[in-house]
Amino acid sequence: MGAGAMNELEEYLHKQSRMFLAALGLVFAVLLALADYLNPGIHLDFAYMLPIALVSWHAPRWVGMAMAGGCSCVWFFTEKPPLDSLATPAVNGFNFFMLLGSFVVFSLVVSALRRERAFNRHLALYDQGSGACTRNFFTELASAEISRAQRYGRPFTLAFLNFRCGEGTPPNFGCCNEGAVLRKIARSIRANTRSCDVVGLQRDYEFVLLLPETDNESADIVLGKLYDRLAELLRKNEWGLLVGVGAVTFLRPPVTVDELLEKAERLATRVREGVIGKTIHEVCTTPSLYT
Repeated sequence: MGAGAMNELEEYLHKQSRMFLAALGLVFAVLLALADYLNPGIHLDFAYMLPIALVSWHAPRWVGMAMAGGCSCVWFFTEKPPLDSLATPAVNGFNFFMLLGSFVVFSLVVSALRRERAFNRHLALYDQGSGACTRNFFTELASAEISRAQRYGRPFTLAFLNFRCGEGTPPNFGCCNEGAVLRKIARSIRANTRSCDVVGLQRDYEFVLLLPETDNESADIVLGKLYDRLAELLRKNEWGLLVGVGAVTFLRPPVTVDELLEKAERLATRVREGVIGKTIHEVCTTPSLYT
């Protein structure tokens, strides 16, 4: 099975309910128990770790631990006597609790590995200071949006938000550090946009915003509201910052994401050079805006 098929299988299992995964793991465990019972010459004790791993990786920790307990009980009712024929209730009980402990520890290890993987993935996708998408993740999402716009012929808008000090005004963050300021700004951007909109951090105090299926009229409304909310946030906190917003609505999408990011960088340059405290919005009717 190739890596693509494995990824599809993992994504499918991750979307299933806890009850489905628990039932799937239990069926797997019962099949192992049946094979173990019908073949006295083999011992499949540690094969029960397969359904435990399946459930522990895709379900919450307590579901994985319950699966570990269920597999231990299934093993207990199908267990074979030791080869030296000295099995006693105490020996059987000891074996049961030893196996139960092993299965529970294994389930906790798998759950910990899953959480570590999820945390590392979050680090790769989102900036920890602001919570916005990293540049690479934004590029990936922008590429998907370009493909969707090319297929369905729908417009979208790319906006650039730059936060800088006013002329002759030094920043005044007070007890907040730069990370806290970025988080508050990013939170305000997210609160005033849709869940499908993508917020990316271009560099310090520079955000890029992708608005799918947004024409120029809708973009004017969204960006006007966003600008007012951000300006209010900056005035309220007295950080000494001003916001400049530049946007391009693409009625025809660019050919590649590289061209889109090049347009974003040129737009960012325009914002940095002269529209701090203002908003500019252009409409692109051809794939190449700057030709």
